[in-house]
Amino acid sequence: MKRIVTVIMMSLIVTFMVKGSATDSISTIYAETRYGASFSLGVGYAVKNSISSDHPRYVGGDLTKSLLSFRFGIFWHPFQHWGVSAEYGRVSGAMVPMPDIADFGIESGYLDIDHDSEKCAGIQYFTVAPTYRMVIRNILLSAEVGLGVSSWINAGEGEHLGKCRGRNELRRLQVDYCSNSMFTVIPRVTGWYILGHHLGLRASIGFVVPTGSSTVQTSLTDVYSGKELSRQRYKISATPVFTAELGLSVCFSSWRRSKK
Repeated sequence: MKRIVTVIMMSLIVTFMVKGSATDSISTIYAETRYGASFSLGVGYAVKNSISSDHPRYVGGDLTKSLLSFRFGIFWHPFQHWGVSAEYGRVSGAMVPMPDIADFGIESGYLDIDHDSEKCAGIQYFTVAPTYRMVIRNILLSAEVGLGVSSWINAGEGEHLGKCRGRNELRRLQVDYCSNSMFTVIPRVTGWYILGHHLGLRASIGFVVPTGSSTVQTSLTDVYSGKELSRQRYKISATPVFTAELGLSVCFSSWRRSKK
């Protein structure tokens, strides 16, 4: 991921050097970026860990490490400065850690732990945002506050198996992620450099701020007898994620030029 970001940043720098003398007028930039689509890729950093100390880390993963940020959106500016955008994105990263021996209810003995589906920690979101834009030295700057919903990417079921050496004990730990939708606010600032009539480079920073929490349920079962040994429910609180992204925009003008 770091190599991808580095390559994109170097390409952006080279492009600025090559096209530094070839700039469009401000009115042309406004007119030629009235609507289009964008794609961005970058990194995200959780402001705080979403996993509290009262439940196991494998329940929700570890969001303290750097995450991969992906975003796709469409935009439309009926006026010179004001417009609207709609985006889908996700920030995800570390795989869910394996359970400890104690989570299988066995106090002693060595466990061969196996699992059939690793879960990715992170969130996905969809937002709609009013946007304000302005041109400064042939760079198009835009600011927006997206409002929408988000949910955990690892919603679904996961399973871990624990076998005790020396004793005939095999236990299954099932994890059920309830994909609760959360209201989400995403403030973001973006800078565009227009390469030509239809293509632009983008660099943006923002915060993904989901609210609320999701429910996770675990069930511990003896594989041989089929008896359920325990059942627990946990809450995963939402955590803000800072994102920094680079990407491309495909822009088009309408049948008439933007109003000033």
